[in-house]
Amino acid sequence: MRQNTQAQLHVESDAGMYDAINRGLKRATGDICAYLNCDEQYLPGTLRRVADYFEQHPEVDVVFGDSIVVDSELEPLAYRRVVMPRRWHTLLRPLGVLTCSHVLSPEDRGRGRAV
Repeated sequence: MRQNTQAQLHVESDAGMYDAINRGLKRATGDICAYLNCDEQYLPGTLRRVADYFEQHPEVDVVFGDSIVVDSELEPLAYRRVVMPRRWHTLLRPLGVLTCSHVLSPEDRGRGRAV
């Protein structure tokens, strides 16, 4: 955190995980927005591939990715293909996919793209 002068840390009370995530996304100022929970991580090179994809496909606003579920020793347990959400899917099963595959669209705020 101290090495990245663009990063900001906000410590405050919230109404739970999703309230905290929404607050963070509202404060985001970049062109590409994404979030991970404390037990998730991107594979090396993921963010570069996302940035390259957006650069090559300016008509695209949202990208999704598959997930690898691992145990505490980082041994793979499962490979989960992304589920392209439809409106009924997000209404009926908002937690049916891993959060790193689940998109909160910044288009709702009128700017940016989402991972």
